[in-house]
Amino acid sequence: MLQIALKHQKNRKLNQAEFIYRYIIGLEGLTKETRIAISRALNLLGCSYYNLNQVLKAESAYMLAISADPESSDAYTNLGALYLSQDKKTEAKKKFRAAQLLDPSNVSAKHIMNALNGKTTAKAPEEYVCRLFDQYSEFFDSHLIDNLKYIAPLNLRSVLTTFIQGEFHLKTLLT
Repeated sequence: MLQIALKHQKNRKLNQAEFIYRYIIGLEGLTKETRIAISRALNLLGCSYYNLNQVLKAESAYMLAISADPESSDAYTNLGALYLSQDKKTEAKKKFRAAQLLDPSNVSAKHIMNALNGKTTAKAPEEYVCRLFDQYSEFFDSHLIDNLKYIAPLNLRSVLTTFIQGEFHLKTLLT
């Protein structure tokens, strides 16, 4: 059943995936490994919802991830980031603090807590930046084109088409 939920999630059928995760969490006798796997999947589901601007669903997914595995530092970190994006600094600090207590090596939680407490660094830790870009990468193209209206490649093609006769030469030039 977990594999079906993961497949739905991969195919961006997020509501179906969440429904199955909720069902699985309600089952009795799940092993710790299964709960951790479900928690990780729910945490990623929360990230997907968050990146789609479905904040309430993201919050619900992160909270489900925590209920599946109360030791999930990543779920606490992401829930803290969600609260911070809503300017709920008190709630955010609680989640980041919990993430740090569960995993003292959680660089993201430590970096954000330092920033919230006015402690700045010369640059963000590499691991924090990598995680930030990894989470955003799935939506980069659509954000660039749909939200920022990035059309430089289309403009370039238009200019090249004007100077080169016929589609055949343009294809040759671009390949």
